[in-house]
Amino acid sequence: ATQRRAKNAWNGWLDERDLAPGEVISNWLKRHTQRGLALAAEYAKAGYDQALLRADQAWAAKALLDSGSPAQEAVDVKQQCDRAVAADAALRQMLTELATQYAEEAKFPKDAESGKAVALWASRYGQAAEMLTAPPATPQRSA
Repeated sequence: ATQRRAKNAWNGWLDERDLAPGEVISNWLKRHTQRGLALAAEYAKAGYDQALLRADQAWAAKALLDSGSPAQEAVDVKQQCDRAVAADAALRQMLTELATQYAEEAKFPKDAESGKAVALWASRYGQAAEMLTAPPATPQRSA
């Protein structure tokens, strides 16, 4: 048995020695390319199976929503919450920008009276922006 393994190893070395360097490299590249393609095919199959599973879940969810169930009401409420949070954030940003703009304008008044009026507006917009605290986090979504 040992002689047979030694003979096979020797003959393998002789066969490889008889090959041109380009053939050795091309054989090596061919083997590794085939392994890589086999692995890529396995990953593609796994990804395809996951995509099918996700599509089945999406169809089931659509059927649930189309049935007019409480799930549809929950989705509608979450969408309303999203719109309210977005409106609060936009209003807060606008008030902060107006306060900053009026504060800058109050630094260079045309006369004392207009400077005081603009500074008053700046403080009112700033107070309004502070009263609107940061909006709550948006509702959680399932993946």
